[in-house]
Amino acid sequence: MAAQQSSHDLPRTETAFCHLHVHTHYSALDGACKVEDVVRKAAEYGMPAVAITDHGVLSGAVQFYQEAVKAGIRPIIGLEAYVVEDRFRKEAQQEERWHLTLLAGTNEGYRNLLKIASLAFLEGYYFKPRVDYALLRENAEGIICLTGCPTGRLSRALERGSLGEAEREVERLVGIFGREDVYIEIQETGISELAHVPERLAALAAQVGLPLVATNDVHYLEAGDAAAHDVLLCIQTGSRLDDEKRLRFSSDEFYFKSAEEMQRAFARYPEAVENTLQVAERCRVEMEFGRILLPHYPVPEGRTEAAYLRELCEQGLARRYGATPAPQVRERLEMELGVIEQMGFPPYFLIVWDFVHYAKSNGIPVGPGRGSAAGSLVSYLLGITDLDPLAYDLLFERLWDR
Repeated sequence: MAAQQSSHDLPRTETAFCHLHVHTHYSALDGACKVEDVVRKAAEYGMPAVAITDHGVLSGAVQFYQEAVKAGIRPIIGLEAYVVEDRFRKEAQQEERWHLTLLAGTNEGYRNLLKIASLAFLEGYYFKPRVDYALLRENAEGIICLTGCPTGRLSRALERGSLGEAEREVERLVGIFGREDVYIEIQETGISELAHVPERLAALAAQVGLPLVATNDVHYLEAGDAAAHDVLLCIQTGSRLDDEKRLRFSSDEFYFKSAEEMQRAFARYPEAVENTLQVAERCRVEMEFGRILLPHYPVPEGRTEAAYLRELCEQGLARRYGATPAPQVRERLEMELGVIEQMGFPPYFLIVWDFVHYAKSNGIPVGPGRGSAAGSLVSYLLGITDLDPLAYDLLFERLWDR
């Protein structure tokens, strides 16, 4: 049965906060929270929603969604993107990257996050999966943008006292995502050298008329996990604990805090804590399970996917069995095509035919076929396999007996 997250309002709760910036173990060698533990902790604290925002990936999204729905908590799916000026430029190893927190507000927003994360690897990967502002602009619909942690471009500009640069960054993000979908992200994580940044962020938010939202950049679950997380960072960077110049977090505040702890930390900015629920209310992604989702295959104009598949099979029939194939061959083909069409699988066979055909046409080795696929006459006619299933009395039904 399909599992769906209800789209009604957030449950009423006395907990006026939820975490919107959380790293799980899918932030490789950086996040030290298991997905199920994040959900359990949110439930323990009575939070109506929680987000995961792993570095550059959405690998934990499905597991997280299912765990949260099971616990009666709204799942907020996001990622922390690595932003550069040009994702195609791959020259300077030390090129500056800025963090940006992106949350899926709608199903379209989730699909856009998937595109962003995929292209960050396919087009932008250079030490990290990187995106640029052009990619964000092309896929901004349905996404809520938080301006990022202290390594975000906005925070870094304010840390240096560059108000003009900060204003330009806000203007750029508003131009990409829209004024209603940009929140000034503010953090209080006990880092002394950044103590002046929250005040500057709050002043800028008031100046530009954008809401503040409080996050804690969670990297581990409990306060006592800070030392273990420090070891994890050493493994990531190939460093030793006694190396004074290694990458390290300069406070032990990056844990999954309770609402009360967040309210104390943001006593000067209570609206930033309250606004987390406003963001959560707007994030209404629904995943449907139990239904096969296949991409559409681009077929020649005037044909359906089923008709094009049949056309290719007819060509293969003449190629494999000659101009007048035996009646049992035709009977088997009609049976298989009927099942394939009934189950909505023509695009699947066309996609596999496409890449196998390309491989064979370009000298890329392809095996004769293995497993249950070798029992399909359609696969044989398309050239996906090279074993005649009729000659060896192979069963097409093995494909569906799972």
